[in-house]
Amino acid sequence: MSLTLNKAALDLISKLGVDNITDPTTASIQIQEDVITALNGAGQWLQRAGEDFFTRTTITQALTAGTAQYLLSENIQSVIGPIRLNNQVPMAALRSRGELDQFDRIFLGQADYGAAGGTPIAYWVESVYAGGGFSGDIAAINIWVAPTPNTGGNTLYIECIQEFPSLTISQFVSGPTDTSILLPVAQNYAETIYMPIARYLIMLSSQFSRPDLRDQITEQYKRALDELSTAGGFPDATQVHGDRANIGSREVNA
Repeated sequence: MSLTLNKAALDLISKLGVDNITDPTTASIQIQEDVITALNGAGQWLQRAGEDFFTRTTITQALTAGTAQYLLSENIQSVIGPIRLNNQVPMAALRSRGELDQFDRIFLGQADYGAAGGTPIAYWVESVYAGGGFSGDIAAINIWVAPTPNTGGNTLYIECIQEFPSLTISQFVSGPTDTSILLPVAQNYAETIYMPIARYLIMLSSQFSRPDLRDQITEQYKRALDELSTAGGFPDATQVHGDRANIGSREVNA
């Protein structure tokens, strides 16, 4: 069964030593806030470890004639690739901004800089500062394509990992049936990695009153970190964009 917000919250509330809570909305506001903090914190640990812990999704981006740059929504954590044109043709991933800026010279053997118009065959993923300041996420992702589209009508199919959501106490659901949101954690890691980290973090709560559980929770937390390093390359998973492919006269990573 997929992990829901209510189910995860009730698990953490039980570790605090609070009895007879079957609905997270009936817990004190302090407990609800501490639970949300622990769940968000565990999600951020997995987010830093890499995309394999979350569910992949495919988004689409329509191409416009004369436009090479496309800004993805800010809830996208990473692009997995390879990006496909019209969900059929795998495009090649460029290694750097320099390869994009000299696309025609490097790959097509031409004298000009940049990328002339044509049907896109390559892309570059650029992480950028999106603004936002203290009001929210400041990171965003640009997709650049080359050549620059000379016509409309084509669509990029982009495999992505979305950001872990910013959970709030308003998302708890009251009632006998758990209809709360599903947490976007791959099922294989929900109980072995995500929840052990969240249980460890809940011990920081001023409401924690189960010292008899401390050693057990700490041991499970340590095992989760071992699993994290094995499964995800913690702390920085390497993003891989598919196999090798050729563009013009030079081989690039696709």
